[in-house]
Amino acid sequence: FQLRGAERQRKKSDREQQRSLRVHEKTTYAHQMRARTLKARQPFGDTELDSAALEENRDQLIGQDDPLQLATRDRNVEKEDLASFVAKKREMFLVQYSLGVKRDEMRKLEEIAQAEEKKLEKAEQFLEEDAMMFDEFLKEND
Repeated sequence: FQLRGAERQRKKSDREQQRSLRVHEKTTYAHQMRARTLKARQPFGDTELDSAALEENRDQLIGQDDPLQLATRDRNVEKEDLASFVAKKREMFLVQYSLGVKRDEMRKLEEIAQAEEKKLEKAEQFLEEDAMMFDEFLKEND
């Protein structure tokens, strides 16, 4: 219970200290979480380090095993505003839609072409049959 009381007192003092800071001196939530992970990485014997020493060692400790930094170290991350993001998504949609329409149109035209080929084959077959019947008629009449 003494540890809980000490922890509460420390958190309360941290909150009071944060309230007295100016806006540009305050830290973000992500920075606070990073500081917690750095504290967790330290050996248990060095828990007496204050925040000033932590800030001095932060640059050395932060890049060691941080998977997020390892993943994004070599990537050129570009931030884009909402308008350009929406414009890019709209253009992608329009391209995909036009491709879909063209594929459907090509499929319909292929179906029509196949139907016409079948009609043409039937017509050729009927023509050959008619030619054979005409030849038979001519042979009978000779």
